[in-house]
Amino acid sequence: PNSISINKKGYGVIACDSSKLFFTTDGGNIWSENSIIETINIQKAIIDNNNHIYICILGGVLEFKFGEVGYSFYGTPKNCNNCYPINPQMIDDNYYILFNGELLKKTFSKDFVKVCEVDSMTNYQIINDSTIIFLKKTRWSLFDVYEYNINKEELVKIGDYSNIFLIDNIELIDYDNYRNLLIGVGPNSMIYLSDDKGRNFKQISNFNTNLNSLFYTTNVRINSQYYFLNENTFFCNGTSANLYKTTDGGMTFTTQDNILNTAQIHPVEIINFNNEKDGFCFVNYNNIGFMKTTDGGVTFDY
Repeated sequence: PNSISINKKGYGVIACDSSKLFFTTDGGNIWSENSIIETINIQKAIIDNNNHIYICILGGVLEFKFGEVGYSFYGTPKNCNNCYPINPQMIDDNYYILFNGELLKKTFSKDFVKVCEVDSMTNYQIINDSTIIFLKKTRWSLFDVYEYNINKEELVKIGDYSNIFLIDNIELIDYDNYRNLLIGVGPNSMIYLSDDKGRNFKQISNFNTNLNSLFYTTNVRINSQYYFLNENTFFCNGTSANLYKTTDGGMTFTTQDNILNTAQIHPVEIINFNNEKDGFCFVNYNNIGFMKTTDGGVTFDY
């Protein structure tokens, strides 16, 4: 799978390689395959709370409504048939992508409009309906942090890391609305947190002793997913069929039981929870696929 998205109504979509899409109407308990898309190169899919589905492909985005036949293609103002949209995000009814040096947004059945020029920006995270945080790589693993005010149409540098050598090139992956926490992950498996919207980042390094070697051997990856159950408890995925859990807001992590009960290395690709107890993950191992938990991730069945 390339991505999973489930809305508040329990409707969801999984985008896979080879143009496969899977849909659910019950929060992820039962999935059915659908071949509505007859194109390869499907990337991340997002479903909003109105059951509108957006799928990134080369050159733009496909969109359609859940349960309906047919789809529409929307290109971008600055055409690039060999470019993929980067880091699609939803806030309210607006769909955002980073594409060919521009941040774009659209609503369902409407054309893309440019939000701002973002040349050389490598990543972004929407904070709220008026604030977006950008990372701009300067050289090696160094970067600057910019804040864009949507209402004022102003882009201001708020963090200068050009003289500080960081171990990792941080990728923004999530924004925790519970505690105004901006989350980043680096390729050396370290997690970075910012509680002031990107002005300062701190590297989380006080993992439990038995986890130190795991985190430093790429068991948590640059594209790790995070799922928040509440302001203190969330999961992140990794290799070796493991799932990591924190109950203190990311200060310390513990390893859940090996999901597959096998020593072989098979990464947990997707995690999603409907509430604090019921959730599932996807593990690509011997066609096992979806693993379900009813005890908050302590045990999984398939």
